[in-house]
Amino acid sequence: MIKVSELELDVIGSKERKDSIIGYRKISEDLDKKAIYFQSLGLNYESYLAAKLSLISKLNYSALTIRLEKAKNRIKGYNECSRIAGILENIEIDKERKKGWSGMVQYYNARSLVNEAIIGGFDRDMLKKAVDLFKEASNSCNEAYPCYCVYDALSNITVLSSEKIDLLDLKNRLSRTTKNMSEGKTKECLLKMQDAIGQGTTGDTIENILNELNNAIIDVEYDGLKQVLKIASREIYDYFQNPMEIKVDFQNWNLRISISGVEDKIRITLGENTLWEELVKRKIEFNLPFEPENKEEKINFEIVDRPYIKRQVPVKCCEIIDEHNVFFLKRSAS
Repeated sequence: MIKVSELELDVIGSKERKDSIIGYRKISEDLDKKAIYFQSLGLNYESYLAAKLSLISKLNYSALTIRLEKAKNRIKGYNECSRIAGILENIEIDKERKKGWSGMVQYYNARSLVNEAIIGGFDRDMLKKAVDLFKEASNSCNEAYPCYCVYDALSNITVLSSEKIDLLDLKNRLSRTTKNMSEGKTKECLLKMQDAIGQGTTGDTIENILNELNNAIIDVEYDGLKQVLKIASREIYDYFQNPMEIKVDFQNWNLRISISGVEDKIRITLGENTLWEELVKRKIEFNLPFEPENKEEKINFEIVDRPYIKRQVPVKCCEIIDEHNVFFLKRSAS
């Protein structure tokens, strides 16, 4: 991860930007501790949510520090972003979001290649590799499509005089991308590129446009990351609106069960066996006939439509008789 000292931030960034970077780093550290704490309590889904939000905070931290770096120092930052996005892809439960993280891995790898192309004296072959990655990533990553259009156009502009290019198609794609961009430096660069197509501009002018555009897109990609952070935060909010609280104990060959804080169909299992499955509307209390095989059984509770939200409750299968724990195990069929 890029290390940016507070002294450097005082020099190269505003107080607001400095506070944002330090804030994301602190949020990530706090969430890492919460993830470990939840894991120690057996709250696996809560641990997953905290770990996921921590990683997205790390991603925001890296993206913010990249904005402060020169092109030659951004490669390491983009590689770090790609690494974090790869971890998020591996842990993501939702299939569509998993595809999104996969696209983001490709996107950051492409951004790294763009910066290598810039510091390599506008290496067109490397830029072409980045364009191919942006194109593939655009299937699942919103930030990738404008970059594909932009850098593909730049790549083609450099060979207007030596290769036959479909200028009409190039202009149309560039025009569509420009219309979808909000006012700002990115749009200004795109308009410059459109002028360059008409004039057959090459050489230093193209390199300057590329540098200018590369700087402007950093703000665009950070806006996309903020949307990702909002989605992850909403997941946590939705979960705590519907947290599923459970109490279980064993008595007289029954599990005494209380389920509250949830409005969903709940399934109760022991190993591969389903013990109970019903719709719960905010709260339910009931006895479930149960013959334990072990002194302590681990009873699993899960939301049927969201099986990744699970609780595992260890239950001591004993009763207190004369202040002693007396265990009742499964009765013999004979």
